[in-house]
Amino acid sequence: MIRIKYRNELFEFLSLTKFGRDDFQLSEERIQVEDATVLAYKDTRLKFYVANSYHSYEEFKYAETYYAPSFPVTQFLPGRHPFLAFDKVLNALNTWMNDHVANYVADQTATDLWSAYASSTKLIDWESVAFEQPEAFSPDEKDHLRLALQELKGLIERQFVTTAAEQQTVNQRIDYLAAGLDRLNKFDWKSVVVNTIISIVIALSFDAEKGKQLYALFKRMLSTIRHLTN
Repeated sequence: MIRIKYRNELFEFLSLTKFGRDDFQLSEERIQVEDATVLAYKDTRLKFYVANSYHSYEEFKYAETYYAPSFPVTQFLPGRHPFLAFDKVLNALNTWMNDHVANYVADQTATDLWSAYASSTKLIDWESVAFEQPEAFSPDEKDHLRLALQELKGLIERQFVTTAAEQQTVNQRIDYLAAGLDRLNKFDWKSVVVNTIISIVIALSFDAEKGKQLYALFKRMLSTIRHLTN
């Protein structure tokens, strides 16, 4: 067990990192015949170990768990004299967090695009989306759809309370859809509509329920063209 002075330095160091102190747990553990102070990231197997040399409370060595399939633990470094000052241990801890903890966090929070795409396609009833004929849009149809698409931007922003960055993504997708009215026929434009819905669901990490709500907004937009042609 390291001195309280250095336990407190760990506390202060973690408070200044991007991970924060609350995500780490401090404990004591005997490992590789060493009595080590252990920092564990949440309830994971990712741990950073600090131990003293046998001769001084001012000399240190460390070991760490790698983020790998078996979560291997390194041997204590350095293995023999000269040992480390505590600032060198903090440098090693910082490297470990930026490499192994950061990669673990990235994997836990990243969107699995394959799964998101598969889930999104199941939300869409392709047959109920209008436009089965490969004919061009009339000028009136283009005007009505452009107005509906502009309104759709606001509906999405209000219903899903999007951030500025998320809404920028939504607007870009819808603007691309609007631009397609001049170059695509109705049948091809339908495919772009479906792909736009899927891309927004993935980009905003929508769950199934929000995906259904987004699809409902697009269907409402498409209904304007049906009323125009009926």
